[in-house]
Amino acid sequence: MNPLDYATKFFPIGAKRKDDGTWTYDNFGVPGLTMVQSPAVPLNTMISGKPKDYFMGVASEQRLESDDTIRLIEDQRLYLVRQLANGRPLDPDSFTVFDITALEVKEGTTTP
Repeated sequence: MNPLDYATKFFPIGAKRKDDGTWTYDNFGVPGLTMVQSPAVPLNTMISGKPKDYFMGVASEQRLESDDTIRLIEDQRLYLVRQLANGRPLDPDSFTVFDITALEVKEGTTTP
C-alpha cells in the first residue's frame, strides 16, 4: 500500500494504547500480517497476497562504468552500475487488488 494511505487509514486502526499507558503499533487482529509500504502503489489502492507466490528475478553484468565529462569543472567522477530486475506473480490469482477509497477512520480515534 502507499505510505500515505498507511499513515492516514491503517496507522490509526493498528495503534493501540496498553493499560500501562504505552502505545503498540501495527497491532492488527490478523496473525502474521505484515504491512509493506511502497510509493509505487497508487493512492487508495491496497494489494494483498503472500510473498512466496511472487517471483523476483535480478540480473546484472557487474560492469562498472566511469565518466569524467559531466562534472569536469568540479573535478568529480561519475560511476554507473546497471542492474536489471523484474517481478511477477506465479499465478494470476495469487494477489488481490482492493480499492480502499471508502475506508475512513472513525471520528474521535486517539492516536499518538
